[in-house]
Amino acid sequence: MSFRYENYGTADLLLVEGTTVQVDSSKSRFGRAFRQLQALKCFDIPATKELWAKFDVFTTDKYGFSWYAVNKNDSDKLTGYRSSFRLTFLRNDSNYKTYRNILQDNQLQTFLIHLVSDASNGLAEIWYDGEKVGAISGQSIGDGDNFDCFCLYGAGSYENSPLFSNVIISDEEIGLNENATAPPNTINVEFLADTKRIVSKTIELNFDTARIISNKHIRLELLADTERIVSKSVTLRADTVRKVSKAIELKADILRDVRNGTAFFLELNCDTQRNISNSIELNVDT
Repeated sequence: MSFRYENYGTADLLLVEGTTVQVDSSKSRFGRAFRQLQALKCFDIPATKELWAKFDVFTTDKYGFSWYAVNKNDSDKLTGYRSSFRLTFLRNDSNYKTYRNILQDNQLQTFLIHLVSDASNGLAEIWYDGEKVGAISGQSIGDGDNFDCFCLYGAGSYENSPLFSNVIISDEEIGLNENATAPPNTINVEFLADTKRIVSKTIELNFDTARIISNKHIRLELLADTERIVSKSVTLRADTVRKVSKAIELKADILRDVRNGTAFFLELNCDTQRNISNSIELNVDT
């Protein structure tokens, strides 16, 4: 089954401890790169007889800070490529072939390597910035063992060791123009609005919410947040239903016969919805 690993330049995707560095576009096309100094398996990939690996690397001193793109076998022997002021192919820890005038200081460089493990007919190829540098074939590459401990690492002081980014690793061919998936973008959104205000202090409403005057209702406007949440009680100081406990005496003739038997009725100018708690005395001529 084929596999594909991608790393835009973060130590979070490594199997070993490393450091992610924020850099400008001259050091990484994604603005981030990682550095690590251990010759240990650092990518979560399966063992394979054929390996393709593409990566960007930036170094400040090709003489003092080497980088390695190698596989380490059970005998701690390295197979792959390293920089040491020249680009060199290692076969079982020994220099097998050297390529001159390739490495550059303070310049982002892109390499693509292809390794096929075989005891007698292996293959090793390398490209730099889209151009094939060289190839080795018909030789023992990796002694025919699986590549199961492939790593990218740097040597030298940690603060100045090489920076790696834009890493793609697969057991199938990787195109010269392919790049790793870019990191996700993070957008900060600021909301400047009261969408749901929470108020912890008591709010007092000083008005009559349902007073009846002259048998008509007066509608009140509340100029307030309609979604406001109040965590304490609300005090309503209003006459919602007025109760009168004192007796009211009506001293009037409510049905008097006057002027030859013609009936006249008297108007009572008072609240018609008033509740009286005591008895009403009517002193009238019935």
